[in-house]
Amino acid sequence: QLTHWARASGWLVLYIPSARHYLSNSAFSKHASGLLDTPDTACDLLKSLHAAHATLLAGITLKDGTNLGELVECGARQSTVTGGIVDVTGAALQVLEALQNEDLGVPVLLAMDEYNCLFGGTEFMEVP
Repeated sequence: QLTHWARASGWLVLYIPSARHYLSNSAFSKHASGLLDTPDTACDLLKSLHAAHATLLAGITLKDGTNLGELVECGARQSTVTGGIVDVTGAALQVLEALQNEDLGVPVLLAMDEYNCLFGGTEFMEVP
């Protein structure tokens, strides 16, 4: 109900209905640092944000001059943005950073169900 109220009140809402889904239903690549990129889930995240707020996002320009709507849309389509290729995981991280750190001119809500799943195991495993 909170997400419905916030969207109806003009908030920018990033809703993640299942954290567990993001920890089990994706391909991944592992960096030397041990961190994992999950481009499928990053793309899903951007698609849901775009579907809910395409018009609102199109009117937001970040401090670096990037249009937030274009970044979200291109990341969701895993395509190109002005100036080069978009890494979908990088695009998702840039969007999350902007939602957290920039004054977007609208209130922002990040809502996540199954949050506690982020502190347990995942289904990701490497096959030798």
